[in-house]
Amino acid sequence: MVAANCNGTLLLAETGLLAGKTATTAWWLENVFRRRYPKVRLDTAALIAEYPRLMTTGAMTANLNRAMNLVSRFAGPQIAAACSRTMLIDGGTQSQQPYQDLMPPELSSDPRAAKARYWMYIHMSEAIDQLDLARKVNVSQRTLIRKFRAELGQTPLTYLQNRRIEAAKRLLGTSKTPLSEVVHRVGYADVSSFSRLFKSKTPLTPKDYRQKFARH
Repeated sequence: MVAANCNGTLLLAETGLLAGKTATTAWWLENVFRRRYPKVRLDTAALIAEYPRLMTTGAMTANLNRAMNLVSRFAGPQIAAACSRTMLIDGGTQSQQPYQDLMPPELSSDPRAAKARYWMYIHMSEAIDQLDLARKVNVSQRTLIRKFRAELGQTPLTYLQNRRIEAAKRLLGTSKTPLSEVVHRVGYADVSSFSRLFKSKTPLTPKDYRQKFARH
């Protein structure tokens, strides 16, 4: 049995053993992993990706979940459950997504794309139209979309959604601001539609996210 955790998954991928297989790694290593190992099917949402004799896990403390997985495999689920309770390991965690930062690095080689991102940041609570945004930075809408895809691998709309979700995460985790006010501050009018978007990205409801990560 060969298992790797966090940045150790890159070493395992270097051997070629993961080629053609699904693997995971620390979510913040996603870009470098994809560039170096295009033959590996990377799933950074997964906490654990396993085969009969291969296992990869996510960021550092996922090694605890990996250990419980191995105990369950070789000693049975009852012993694994007892170990989890004794060591205070949350065996219910199955995904890295709630911890993942949706925002790409802010460095930009194109000043117009950088200007568009900054404009979305300072006007995040307002309604933003993609065509108007393109006009503000003096490019066509098609050119703006192409620049975002080239630099960030996503459209301006997806970038804006992710920025708003990250802003909402900060408010939910560090304040007691009511959800309706959080939704308004990040540029949405309808709590239900925002909650659906939030869950599709995290994947927790805003209420569950606050309960899990609140620091106030």
